Amino acid sequence: MLSHVSLGVRDLAKAIAFYDSVLGVLGYVRLWTGDLGVGYGVEGGGEKLNLFAAADAVPPGPGFHLQAACRSARGGSEWRPYCP
Repeated sequence: MLSHVSLGVRDLAKAIAFYDSVLGVLGYVRLWTGDLGVGYGVEGGGEKLNLFAAADAVPPGPGFHLQAACRSARGGSEWRPYCP
């Protein structure tokens, strides 16, 4: 249903360091980097998560939930919400 999610971040450099590390473990890569943002997704695919610098960014409100999927440890093209 969703194509991608974009989030505003106060410190883009810190966010990039965090998401490069975390999303790399889940099989995602940084697809593009610009002066004001960065996009992550699967190699050869479109971005699924975009981060944009926004000095007035605030955390999402109550009820917000975002969960990343990752490739199965068994290999192949199966994507799972939880990975061993």
